[in-house]
Amino acid sequence: MVAGPWQQYLVIIALSAQGAVLTALVPPLLAAWGYPLATIGLLVAAQPVAALLSRLPGGLLYGADRARWLLLGTLLASVVASLLHPLATPLPAFVAVRALAGAAYGVATTVNLALFSERLASGRARQRAMGYYTAGFAVGYAGGAVLGGYAADWVGLGPAFGVAAALGALSLLGVPPRVGASPVVASDGPPAWRAVLQPRLLAVLVVCFSLFTHFSFWNAYLPLYALAVGLTLGDVGLVRGVFGLCQIVARPASGAVVGWLGAERLTVAGLLVQAATLMAVPLVAQVGPLLALFLAMGTARALAVVANAIELVDRTEEAGVSRGLMSGLFNTAQDLGQLVGPAAGGLLAAAVGLPAAFVLLSVATVLGPAAALALAGAPRARVA
Repeated sequence: MVAGPWQQYLVIIALSAQGAVLTALVPPLLAAWGYPLATIGLLVAAQPVAALLSRLPGGLLYGADRARWLLLGTLLASVVASLLHPLATPLPAFVAVRALAGAAYGVATTVNLALFSERLASGRARQRAMGYYTAGFAVGYAGGAVLGGYAADWVGLGPAFGVAAALGALSLLGVPPRVGASPVVASDGPPAWRAVLQPRLLAVLVVCFSLFTHFSFWNAYLPLYALAVGLTLGDVGLVRGVFGLCQIVARPASGAVVGWLGAERLTVAGLLVQAATLMAVPLVAQVGPLLALFLAMGTARALAVVANAIELVDRTEEAGVSRGLMSGLFNTAQDLGQLVGPAAGGLLAAAVGLPAAFVLLSVATVLGPAAALALAGAPRARVA
């Protein structure tokens, strides 16, 4: 039996939910152990940093003969790491557990995307499938965030980590019994590093980095802006909920829109709407207009993320890059964006103030991709 799409959908939903549960539980666990806020921040960051560092090695190790074992091993590691969190009370042990959780997530999701994309023929079927796959992140994260909070209330912080382990165990159902040769493209050749420098593929990676820089910036600093203008954290939660709902609803439908407008055109439109709505945030101080802005921003991001993922697979085939290397580079761009957004935003806010930082980040996250796309050439016509 060869891996079917449902298996990769299950893996990404379960792993995203597991990550959300850990994100919800780790800070209060460390606070209960008496760690100061600065140390908590560093320990929380250990997991995404480990995930980032694992992306390219995971992609380079990917191959038809190793994919099943890589996925199985990293998913088992994610189960073990989840269970060890409340037990690793010494600081070095907790750092090791966070690093194990991050590396397991990084390699597993990299291998899973490579497996999934390798079995998608070009055209409408690929567009729909990538829409559903990217929606899996949103569905898993939203469900895991709720599940982690309620689990901690019901059974306590320590036992609640068992929920994260259970989600990792659930993902094991997505490990294919056997991975055969791809009917679409072979991926066992040596890494095509020169092909990675192809302008159209580089443009896709720049767009991906910008999309996640944009998201991680406002996600980190929207609460501070809201409090500064007299809104509440409850209002921020409502805004985030509307944004998340847009991801869940719009991403599955985005594949059809890509088939209509074309991936590059939709990416450009999404980037422009994102930038415009983020620039408008400092102009509003009421929750109603803010909800309207983030409804537009959420829909634009959902469409752009799906279009970017579809464009990645298409350009990878053109460049002759292996699916493992493709997935490693794509996930690395996402992780870097997640780290750069809050860091660059903090530096800008310190220099020019938070409202101006919203404007400057908006400009930066649209000008960079625009330049990369312009250098790569004009948008191509839609796929029939």
